[in-house]
Amino acid sequence: MRVAPDDMRVALILRHSVRYPIVDEESVITAGLTPEGVRLAEELGARLAEIRPVQWIITNYINRCIDTAKAISRGAAFVSGL
Repeated sequence: MRVAPDDMRVALILRHSVRYPIVDEESVITAGLTPEGVRLAEELGARLAEIRPVQWIITNYINRCIDTAKAISRGAAFVSGL
């Protein structure tokens, strides 16, 4: 696997993991992650932490994005204010 040199900052921009269906206007905001989505995000966090330390996790107010950020944080053993 090719990675950036250790002295370079790296940003990863993504949306969210696997979510429940959006069935109405309210669920556009409230649809959270499925158990599979949580597991995949945690695995991503663990994998990212193997490559280099996770320093920042930023998310928006949509539940599935917050859930994804929290799961990545858990997987990476990242301590944050999420």
